[in-house]
Amino acid sequence: MAKNNNYQTKKAEPKKAEKTETNLEIADAGAKKINDSVVIAVILGAAVLITAIVLAVMTWGNNESIDDDPTGHEVIDDEEDELLKEFPLGVPEQYDNLALRTEYSASNGLDDNGYWIDAKATDVVDFGKWDWRNMEVPYFMDDVINEEVEERIKALFEEFPLERIKVIDREVKKGDVVNIDFVGYVDGVAFDNGSSEGMGAEVVAGGKDFVDDFLDQIIGRKPGDGEFDINVKFPNKYEQNPDLAGKPAVFKTTVNFILEDEDKDVYVKRNFNEAFGWKTEKAYRKGITDIIVRERYEDHMSDYFEKYVTVEIPHNVLLTSVENSIRWHQSVADENDDFGTFSEYLIDALSLNVDEGEEPTIREMVRRLRPGAERRLTNQLIFQAIAEELKLNPTEEDMRGYLDSRGGRKVKIDEAVEVPGMASLKNETIGWMVRNYLIENSVKQDVPPLAD
Repeated sequence: MAKNNNYQTKKAEPKKAEKTETNLEIADAGAKKINDSVVIAVILGAAVLITAIVLAVMTWGNNESIDDDPTGHEVIDDEEDELLKEFPLGVPEQYDNLALRTEYSASNGLDDNGYWIDAKATDVVDFGKWDWRNMEVPYFMDDVINEEVEERIKALFEEFPLERIKVIDREVKKGDVVNIDFVGYVDGVAFDNGSSEGMGAEVVAGGKDFVDDFLDQIIGRKPGDGEFDINVKFPNKYEQNPDLAGKPAVFKTTVNFILEDEDKDVYVKRNFNEAFGWKTEKAYRKGITDIIVRERYEDHMSDYFEKYVTVEIPHNVLLTSVENSIRWHQSVADENDDFGTFSEYLIDALSLNVDEGEEPTIREMVRRLRPGAERRLTNQLIFQAIAEELKLNPTEEDMRGYLDSRGGRKVKIDEAVEVPGMASLKNETIGWMVRNYLIENSVKQDVPPLAD
C-alpha cells in the first residue's frame, strides 16, 4: 500500500475510557528463582496471569496483545469506514509487496518525547466533571485488611514453598516435621507393612497419623541419639490389619533429622531482592501492602475514566496503531516457521472466522485489531492529555525510576530501548509519571460520621 502523506486528521466517534490494565514486569531472575509470571500473578492477585501473562505496562504502552476482543465494535460498511478505506482488499500474503511491511517498532507514531505525533491530546480528551488534579478517593483507600496481605503471601508459599533445612542439633518439639525410620514388632516378630524400609518417613511430632501415641513419643528425642523403642497398643478394632487388633507392639525407631522452614528473611532475599529490592520479611509484607494499596488507587482511577472521560481518537493515530499491530503480528509470524503462512497464523492468533480453504482478507484483520487499538489509544490519550497539561518530559532519572518500578532484573536504559526504541520508553515513563501524580495528589474524602 502506497503511503499517503496527505492524511487529514479525522476524529473518530468518542470512546469512553475502559478499565486500565496494570502490571509489574519481572525479568528472569535466574535459576531457582520464582517464575516471574506466577510471582506477579500471585502478588498482584491476578490469577489469570498465571496461565497467560501479558505483562505490558498499563495500556499506556504500545505492546501488542494477540487477544484483542472486538466485542461491542459496530461493523461499518467498508465504503463508509474511514479506517478500512486506508487498507486494500485482498489477503494478508499480499503484504509482502506493500510499503506497509516495515520493521515493527513500539516507537512508531511517537515523537522524541514519547507523545503521539498526530495528536494534541488536550484537544481530543474531555474529562467532563472530573477534576483530575484533585482525584477524590474513599477515606478507607489505604486501610489494607491484613487478610488481603496474608492471602497473597499464602498463595506464594503454596505455589513456591519455603525450602526446608535439615536440623540435627536439637531435640524434637511438638509440631516439628521429623524424618524417622522404624520397624514394628509384635511378640518379637516384625509384621507386614510395619516398617519405613529405610526410606525415611516424614511425620509431625505429636500428631495423630500413627497408631496410639506413637508420635508423642518422639518428642524430646534428638537426631543422632541412635535407636530407641516406641511402645504402643493397636486399637481393639483395627480394620487395616485385624490380626494386630488389641495387641501391644514395639517400634524400633530412629530420628534422622528435623525439618525446619528456612529463615523468612533468607527466603525473601533469595526470591524477591533482585525483582523488588525486598531483603527482609518486614520489607516483603510492606511491599505487598503497598502493591495492594496502589491497585486500589489505580482501580479508582479507572472508575473515573469510565464514568467521566471521553476521547475522540484522531484518524492518523488509529491508523498508525493498527498498522503497528499488523507489523507486530508479522514479526511474530516471521520469527516462527511453525505458524505456517501469515494467513494461517492470523486465523489462529486472532480467532478469525474463515471458511475452510479460504484466507482472511486484510480488512477482516483490521476489523479484528481495531477494537484493541481503540482501547489502548483511549487510555494512552487520557494520560497524554494530563502529561501535556503538566508539561512532562521524562529525564533519564525518570526513565530509570520507571524501569525500577516494574520489578525484575535491573535493566539499563540502553538495553530497554534496544527493541522498542527511546520514544516508546519515554511514552511508558510518562504514563507512569501521570499515574504517580494522580495518586500523590489525590484527596481523601472525609470519614463518614459514626452510626448512632
